[in-house]
Amino acid sequence: MISDNRFKIGIVFALAFLTGLNFVMFPALSPVLMSPTYFGLKASAFGFLFAPQVIFIALGCLFAPFLANKFGAKLMLICGLILMLLVTFVLGFLGFRDSVFQNYPKDSLYKILLCLVALMGFGFGTSVTILNPLAASFFQNNKASAILMLQFLVGLGTSVAPF
Repeated sequence: MISDNRFKIGIVFALAFLTGLNFVMFPALSPVLMSPTYFGLKASAFGFLFAPQVIFIALGCLFAPFLANKFGAKLMLICGLILMLLVTFVLGFLGFRDSVFQNYPKDSLYKILLCLVALMGFGFGTSVTILNPLAASFFQNNKASAILMLQFLVGLGTSVAPF
């Protein structure tokens, strides 16, 4: 039988991998976002989508420790993950522009995309910031190795997502 601690370690490292997968969703969707059939973004508008993502990743990383101290690390991790999943869900609906959002002009959809990218960034920044010390807490004698493994799994998730 798997010990409770091993299960928790597996969950933390799996979440790191899945967080990496989710992080590169918007770049991986560039064909859809730039297609005239769907969103029709020009290269400059598509590139600008990542400005709010970077800003809100930094804000998520900055505020995560304070929020974790106030509300608890587990709750903040769950909130960050739910935020990323919610954005994924909403983005899926935006893909059905022909049926759900057919009356929205493309510039309104672009503003929605900017908000989604910002929320995704905040969820990512919060989640990764909480996952780092959580991984380290499982390996008291090898904290640096635990954090490096976690970051490797986030990176692996970002690498395999486009495939």
